[in-house]
Amino acid sequence: MSMIDTIDQFICLSDPRSYEIVLVNKYVKDLLGRDPAGKLCYRELQNLDHPCDFCINDVILKGSRRSYKWEYYNPVFNKYFLMVDTIIRWVDGRELKFGIGIDTTDQKKKERALEDRGRFFDSILTAIQEGISVLGPDLAIRYVNDFMNKWYAENVPLEGKKCYRAYRDRDKPCDPCPTVRCMKTGKTEREIVPGLPGKDQWIELFSYPMKDSDTGEVIGIVEFVRDITRLRKAEEEKEKLQIQLARAQKLEAIGRLAGGIAHDFNNMLTIIVGDTELALNSLPSDSPARKYIKQIYETAMRSSDLVKQLLGFARKQVIKPEVVNLNRVIEPTIKLLSEIIGENIELVWIPGENLYNVKVDPVQVDQILTNLCTNARDAISPGVGKIVIETKNVKLDESYCRIHAACIPGNYVMISVTDNGRGMDRETLKHIFEPFYTTKEVGKGTGLGLSTVYGIVKQNNGYIDAYSELGKGTTIKIYIPQYKSKEEISKEAMKVNQQIRERDLYGNETILMVEDEINILEMGKTILEKFGYKVLTAISPLEALEIVKEHGDSIELLITDLIMPGMNGRQLADSVAKLYPGIEVIYTSGYTPNVIMQSGVIRDNINFIQKPYSIHDLLLKVREVLNVKK
Repeated sequence: MSMIDTIDQFICLSDPRSYEIVLVNKYVKDLLGRDPAGKLCYRELQNLDHPCDFCINDVILKGSRRSYKWEYYNPVFNKYFLMVDTIIRWVDGRELKFGIGIDTTDQKKKERALEDRGRFFDSILTAIQEGISVLGPDLAIRYVNDFMNKWYAENVPLEGKKCYRAYRDRDKPCDPCPTVRCMKTGKTEREIVPGLPGKDQWIELFSYPMKDSDTGEVIGIVEFVRDITRLRKAEEEKEKLQIQLARAQKLEAIGRLAGGIAHDFNNMLTIIVGDTELALNSLPSDSPARKYIKQIYETAMRSSDLVKQLLGFARKQVIKPEVVNLNRVIEPTIKLLSEIIGENIELVWIPGENLYNVKVDPVQVDQILTNLCTNARDAISPGVGKIVIETKNVKLDESYCRIHAACIPGNYVMISVTDNGRGMDRETLKHIFEPFYTTKEVGKGTGLGLSTVYGIVKQNNGYIDAYSELGKGTTIKIYIPQYKSKEEISKEAMKVNQQIRERDLYGNETILMVEDEINILEMGKTILEKFGYKVLTAISPLEALEIVKEHGDSIELLITDLIMPGMNGRQLADSVAKLYPGIEVIYTSGYTPNVIMQSGVIRDNINFIQKPYSIHDLLLKVREVLNVKK
C-alpha cells in the first residue's frame, strides 16, 4: 500500500462487475479529500447515479483484450487522464480492474492553446484578400489561404501540387521566379509576373524564406501574391497621358515663341511692304529698279502669308467668332476646294443632318479646310484619288477623354477630312502638329499647314485627332464644341436622363472584342463588364480566332476594329462566321461610315459604330444587335 502511495498519478483498484472501489492511492484520496474504498466508482469518481456511458468494464471482461488504453475527462477532478486498465487476479481470487491514469491536463491545455492559435491564424489568413501560399523546398504547395483557392478554383485542390503546375500550368519552374531565387539566397525576393494563363493580368509576387532555427537552412517559402493589374494599367495610362501632356506643352511653348517672332516680323514686313509700295509709286514706269523693288514687294507679301500661318498656330489671330451651322459655312467653299486639289482627285462632300450650332470664325473654317485638303492632295499625288469631307454631331464622353489628355467631355460637331493617299506610320503621327515638321520634299512645304489647323482648333476650345494607316490613307478629325444657350443645356440634360431610364443597357451575354489599340480595348472591356457582360479581348485577328475556337459556343457578339494589321475586320468576321455562323458582328473604326463603305472593306446594312463612341452609344448598339438576334 505504501508503494502505490508514492506514485503521484491516479491509481484505482475496482471490481469491474459490481463497480465497487477496492482501494485507491494517496493521490486520489487527496483529490477527493476522503477514501472512497467500498463505494461505487461512478458515484465517487464521476458524481453519477449510474455507470458511465464510456465505461470499458464489459470490454475488458468479455473481449480478448485484457488491457485497455483510453483517454477521458474527469469532471470531479477537472482533469484529463490517459488511462491504462488491466484485469488482475486479486489475493482473494477475484478478477479486479487495476487502473493507472497519467494526468494529461497540462498537455491538453497546451494542445488546445495550439489549436486556438491555429484557428486564430487561419482566421487572419482567411480574412486577407490577397493570395498566400506556403511551399516546400521542392516547390510543392503545402498550404494556401481561401483567397488562393478562389483565385485558382479550376485547379483545386492546390496542396500537394508543384506551384508552377498549379498556378502557371507549366512543366518546370518559371523564369524569372522569385521563389527559386529566395531558396538560393535566403533573402526576400520580389517579381512582377503575368497572372492567370490566358488573361490580361499582372501580379506582384513576394517570396519570404522560412529557415530552420538551428541551422539557418531554408526549409520552405511563404509566397504573398497580389493582383496589380488595375494599378499597372493606371500607371500605363498615366504615363501615356503625361506624354500627351508633354506634347501639348511643347506645342504650347513653340506657339508662344512663334507668336512672338511673328508679331515682330509682321512689324518689319509692314515697313518693307509700305516702303516698297512707296518706291514703286515714285519710280517712272520704265525704271530698271522697278523689277527689283517689285520682287521685294512680292516676296514680302508671301512672307506675310507665312506669318499669318504662324499666328494661326500661336492662336494670336484676330478672330470674329459667330454662331453658325458648319454645313452652311463649308458648302460655299466646296467648289473652290475642288479647284485647289485638281481635277484628278474626286472631292466628296457629306454634310451631317441637324448639326449643332458652333461659335467659330468662318474665315478660320476656310483656313482649316484649305490646309487639310492641300495636305490630302499632296498625299495622293501623283495619281487619281478621293478626298471626303464630312460633318457630324458627336459626343465625347469621360471614358474617351480619360485617354486623350487635351479633350473635354461634351457635345461637338466633327469635321473630318479623309484621303486614300499613302498614309503615315505611328511615329510620324506623333509629330504632325509640330510647326515646320513635314514629310514633303524640300521646297514643297513649310510644315505649317497642320500646325496652323491645330492652333485654330485650340483657339476655339476644340480637339483634333488623326487616324492613318500606311498605304490606306488618313483621316483628320476636328471637334468644335456645341454652342448652347442655358435653356438648351437644361433641355438636353433632361432628354439624356430620360433616355437612360427608358432603355435597359445591361446584359449578361459573352462578347469578344478585337482592337489593336490597347487603350481603346481596355476602355471597351471596362464599359461592357460594368454593365454585366462577360468580355473576351484580343489585340489581333489571329488571337481572336484562337479565342473563338476555344469559346465559340458561348460567344454571342463580335465587336471588331475594321482596320488592323494583317487581316481587316471584315475578313475576321467572315472567318468567325465559318466557325460559328450565329455570332453577330459590330464593326468600329476611326474612319467615317461613308468612307468605309466607299473603300469596299465592308458592305452596306452592317452594324457600325464610329470612334470615338460614348458609353451610351456603345451600350445602345450592343443591346440593339443582341435584342434583334433574340
